[in-house]
Amino acid sequence: MKIEYTDPKGMPDLWGLHWAASFPMRRWKRFCRILAGVETALLGERVRPVADPVYICGLARSGTTVTLEMLSNHPETASFCYRDMVQPYLPVAWNFPGCRIFGAAPQERPHGDGLIMDQDRPEAVEEIYWQQGFTRSHDETRSNVLGPADLDEGFNRFYQAQIGKLLLARKRRRYLAK
Repeated sequence: MKIEYTDPKGMPDLWGLHWAASFPMRRWKRFCRILAGVETALLGERVRPVADPVYICGLARSGTTVTLEMLSNHPETASFCYRDMVQPYLPVAWNFPGCRIFGAAPQERPHGDGLIMDQDRPEAVEEIYWQQGFTRSHDETRSNVLGPADLDEGFNRFYQAQIGKLLLARKRRRYLAK
């Protein structure tokens, strides 16, 4: 993967940088999920149940990103950010200061909507979990309505732990996502 430098100051393109750095996560998802379980086990009781999460839902171009941006400024909320796209399976380890990718210049989102993104802006990173946990729900040839038969306690425990670890890493109380 080639990283393009689009900023006049020689800063790498944020998308290219994250795409290149996230190769191991994209290639070895099962292994990353095992590592997530190890991180959860090591943290033990410090990972607490998620209480009162806030989910923002809406159609494309209905203002969900702007709403997410505004609510993410609240001191009690934590969201996954663009920097977490590289390694969403290890939120505590990845949030150590030395584990972050530095040097990407803020830039407009690929949507061309005028919103500027940088590594600390909130983003729907948890979609990676849902895609892995519910693979058949991305098949456009069949109904994607989930019912009781689709409940997966293993996924529920994994998802709750990931959100709990993010809250622990960011020292916040409420989870915020769109």
